[in-house]
Amino acid sequence: MAGKQVTTVEGLAKDGKLHVVQQAFVDEGAYQCGYCIPGMIMASVALLEENPRPTDAQILSKLNSPSL
Repeated sequence: MAGKQVTTVEGLAKDGKLHVVQQAFVDEGAYQCGYCIPGMIMASVALLEENPRPTDAQILSKLNSPSL
């Protein structure tokens, strides 16, 4: 990862406020294990950075991708 920037789920929050995706998971009660949720959140953030308005089909395709 030399020369690359890595963001972890902990690095999404800024100034004590959760990232909007993190907050949405909290607001919707989307709780899973400590391994699942960070991955789901990071995959969601990555998807939204690529495509801020994905269709349902694009969401399902990306989040079911083995490349995650």
